[in-house]
Amino acid sequence: MMTKVNYIKYTSEHKEETLRLLAVLWTHLDEQKQRQLFEWRYEQNPFAAKKYMYLAVSATQVVGFRAFVPQALECKGKQIIGLTAADAVVNPDFRRKGIFTGLIRFFLNDIGDNPTGDVVIYNLSSNEYSTPGYLKLGWQATSGLKRFALRYDLFQHIRLRSGSLKGKEVRFGMHHLKDATVEISSRVYAEEMAELADRQPQKGKIGCIRDTRYFNWRYAFRDKTYIFVYLRVKGNLESYLVLHKVSDSQFLLWEYAATNTPMLKTTIKVAVRTIGIPFLRTWVLSRHDSARLRRCGFMSAPTKIWNLLGKKRLPILVRPVNLKVAKNDFFLNDVDIKNLENWQLFLADRH
Repeated sequence: MMTKVNYIKYTSEHKEETLRLLAVLWTHLDEQKQRQLFEWRYEQNPFAAKKYMYLAVSATQVVGFRAFVPQALECKGKQIIGLTAADAVVNPDFRRKGIFTGLIRFFLNDIGDNPTGDVVIYNLSSNEYSTPGYLKLGWQATSGLKRFALRYDLFQHIRLRSGSLKGKEVRFGMHHLKDATVEISSRVYAEEMAELADRQPQKGKIGCIRDTRYFNWRYAFRDKTYIFVYLRVKGNLESYLVLHKVSDSQFLLWEYAATNTPMLKTTIKVAVRTIGIPFLRTWVLSRHDSARLRRCGFMSAPTKIWNLLGKKRLPILVRPVNLKVAKNDFFLNDVDIKNLENWQLFLADRH
């Protein structure tokens, strides 16, 4: 006899049981960090005026969880709500019973019945197992695949092989150039970063609004080793990088902004040399990003290497909120949300 499963919206009374279920997913974190991550992502998010968290319940037991993280996006000068697919988990004893699909349908019905203005749903972290299910439920693939660009520094690689970089702690501090200073820091200068991000020309692209609230919230939860690199000219911030150290040999460029490409190139060059970065990797999703990063020493990761590593290149998925979608629903302010050239996305936008 199949156990009856009900779908409900999350409320705080289910918090402890939800955390116990999420422990199945967040095995890389201890219990305290799991709680901190949940509270940061879903309770402290300044853009979450409404919660998009859903539960599958059997009797009184929470057996499934699906959530979307709200972000403030901008498209042609108009603010819209972006919902990025985040955590999804089903109790191992209840898998293969359609619960994941049931949670998605419940979410779509809920958001369709309670419109909150212009909304776009996008998946930046779907994998080879979840992607087919999303496509069956009205998501569509964008015009390109998730690709990485790689910057390789031979000298830093030699230093690593010689042992001089192994276990090396990042040295924070100020570095003086001829006409500028570069600061390597653990500190988030939210106001300066927001002011610089606001100067970036979007030119009709859909992108996250990187204001002071965003920076203060986005990097408040430190489950990763974030490094902030700031280039200033006459005291004014002209470029920043957010780096995530994966290992002694590999760092991720989490996000960046610069007044121009030469400033970005200089900041990256100084960071690689000063920190000691053999491999620096980041997303490259549009032709604009590809061209800009190429001028900064990056190259697109060859498909053969990607296949050799066993990595499948998957599309970014998008969806309007309508339960039944039509072709015209994939346009937002006359901008085609299926065209990746119309988006500005960073690794930092993934949850």
